Amino acid sequence: MRWMVIAGLVLLLAASGCGKKNEVKRIMESPIDYQSYVSPWADFQRYRTWDFVELNDQRSDETRNLDPGIKKAITDAITKQMDVRGYKKVTRAPDIVLSYHVAVRTIDKDFIKEMYDGSYYPDYRMDFSGPRSARKRWDEGSLIIFAFDTYTRKLIWEGTAVAEVTDEAPLDQRAERIDKAARWMFTSLPGRPRWDDNILRED
Repeated sequence: MRWMVIAGLVLLLAASGCGKKNEVKRIMESPIDYQSYVSPWADFQRYRTWDFVELNDQRSDETRNLDPGIKKAITDAITKQMDVRGYKKVTRAPDIVLSYHVAVRTIDKDFIKEMYDGSYYPDYRMDFSGPRSARKRWDEGSLIIFAFDTYTRKLIWEGTAVAEVTDEAPLDQRAERIDKAARWMFTSLPGRPRWDDNILRED
């Protein structure tokens, strides 16, 4: 009898682990929503250099303490995209400063599911068996990246990515997802003309 109980527990744990793994996979493959803003007055042809800057208006009620690995993944993704667009990272007197904000909130929502019983073609008649309520709870993460003109201190570009997130995924998978989000977010950020890079060297 004891071995049957143990075997049952093993099967239950295996099923639970498999279900959890599938849920993590679903979340990591879920869509990412993107938005971006480019200032109409910003003259990107004169911007050559950039650096990071800290923002002081982080909303502590929505911002979680980020894992150092996630922070590095975000800064690496930003650095990569700025490099691709020809901007030089410097530590003194940059033309552009960039910062980011991360927020995670738990969403608990009721949905209405309609059971479709009719035929849509050829008479376009739709019959429903009636609504049923369904509840879903998930964590929604937002990554917002800001770019400011150092001299005017005005916002010149902003990119936002919103998606379902989970802390259960391995760090390398989350970092890969951040990199993917950054690639799409930075699509709207203009690259700089190919000036002589010698003038970009720091003294």
